[in-house]
Amino acid sequence: MQRYRHEDRDSNSLGGNLVQSLYEDEAGRLWLGTYGGGLSRFDPASGRFTVYTEDNSGLVNNAVYATLPDAHGNLWMSTNAGVCRLILSDSTGLTPATARFQSYDVDDGLQSREFNGQAHFKNRKGEMFFGGISGFNVFHPDSVKDNPIAPQLALTDFKLFNESVPIGGDSPLRKHISETAALTLAHWQNDISFDFVALHYSRPANNQYVYMLENYDAGWRKAGALRTATYTNLDPGSYTFRVKGSNNDGVWNETGIALQLTITPPWWRTPAAYVTYALALLAGLVAVERLHRTRLLRKERERAHLREAEFRAQTAELRAQAIEAQARAMQAENERKTHELEEARKLQLSMLPKVIPALPHLEIAVYTQTANEVGGDYYDFKLHEDGSLTAAIGDATGHGLQAGTMVAATKSLFNSLAHLPHPVPILAEASQALRGMGFHNMYMAMTIAKFKDHHLHLAAAGMPCTLIYRAATRRVEEVELKSLPLGSRTDVVYPHQQLGLNGGDTILFMSDGLPERFNAHGEMLGEERARRLFAEVGALPPQQIIDHLVDAARYWGQDHPQNDDITLVVVKVK
Repeated sequence: MQRYRHEDRDSNSLGGNLVQSLYEDEAGRLWLGTYGGGLSRFDPASGRFTVYTEDNSGLVNNAVYATLPDAHGNLWMSTNAGVCRLILSDSTGLTPATARFQSYDVDDGLQSREFNGQAHFKNRKGEMFFGGISGFNVFHPDSVKDNPIAPQLALTDFKLFNESVPIGGDSPLRKHISETAALTLAHWQNDISFDFVALHYSRPANNQYVYMLENYDAGWRKAGALRTATYTNLDPGSYTFRVKGSNNDGVWNETGIALQLTITPPWWRTPAAYVTYALALLAGLVAVERLHRTRLLRKERERAHLREAEFRAQTAELRAQAIEAQARAMQAENERKTHELEEARKLQLSMLPKVIPALPHLEIAVYTQTANEVGGDYYDFKLHEDGSLTAAIGDATGHGLQAGTMVAATKSLFNSLAHLPHPVPILAEASQALRGMGFHNMYMAMTIAKFKDHHLHLAAAGMPCTLIYRAATRRVEEVELKSLPLGSRTDVVYPHQQLGLNGGDTILFMSDGLPERFNAHGEMLGEERARRLFAEVGALPPQQIIDHLVDAARYWGQDHPQNDDITLVVVKVK
């Protein structure tokens, strides 16, 4: 006697240990219905089981209570989700991947979707009896006629960032998605959804779907009755989206429908951009090599002078002259470094706007004070043709020349991306570009604000909260959008918020230098104190607000050195 049981690590073992029914077909194969393990087929010659489940086949439910054959060799089963039939009239039914199951539920006349174990019978006429929780069903298999017509398929909607895309204008759609054969998207439009439908109205809830995105999916995705496919963070490239569907009796439209999808690369990943990077790198290497050669020659001359002075320094007076010459060389080197830092500081200041935008409905004032020669804070503006304004305020990690380099790269990216209508893609694309530039352990915190009419759209990456003084209530509202700074990781989601503005409302953007200003006792000014200071003068003009905040910071710090850059941008709605 041989005993067979389910083994978790053996895919060719019995599907489940709770066997509910047993049937031997004409070929001597055993078909076993199990509770929770699906349907198992046993081959006596090999001693192996083939298991059919919800996961690897079209079986409707893994609780198989009864198995009865019809005159054509097909197998009928009662389950916890209705009655289903396995087509065994050809060889396709012998493997789960190709097996064809047809399912029937209460819409077909069943007493319930749930049946009972061992409650089945077949009489001499070939009629089948299956018992369930609300009675029993009797039918002759030949009387069950299937729907042979495969459904037509159509795309019904296309969405970007979970919002339906309109037709025409700046939209990538020129006509309805159902009439579109090919679609081209920008690199930042990579969060997409397709809605589709099978045009068959006999119990449409039982229509089934599979879909795939060629060049992305490894195979077909089973959607069941769901009619939406969503893909996020798609890389630039060429894809083909395909959908297939079946009617209520499992007859599939194998041809399906297809749509060609192209996502274009960003400008910094085009061939022209890579050529520019190569030329810039080559120019940088040449400049570094020349600078290094010049410094080596200068140092060699200095060493020669020192050696000559030491050679001739036979008396104390000559030795003193040599020491004095060396001191003068060190002083010249310090003066040279000071000059280089001053030039870097001028370059960093040149990155800031020379003229503050003048708009009829907005009044703007700005202030920045670096902690040393070259700072890491940054602000900028972009005035658009429709009268809207995009503002940016940022804070690079660290100070000095490295921070100045990060500010220069960020300004270039802002000028290239400020035209995008949504602030989140501006942050996402800038972060990806900064990571691609290879900055080591350097990041840029940034807030992007888009002003249009009397609306403000904010998105932030690692910046302090934005403060809004509401003129109607004379209260300060805090907008906190927490996220990691730019250039840190690729999977960061940048929060955003849209707010309405009224006349007299004032918005304060600041770097962390103001709330983190220390006094002589090691105490920080803090965000709450900064908020109270702003509330005291929120109704005043922007320049007076900045003067008040700067005076308060100086009074708080007094003689304690400023250890971080301070940048303030104040915008008042007229």
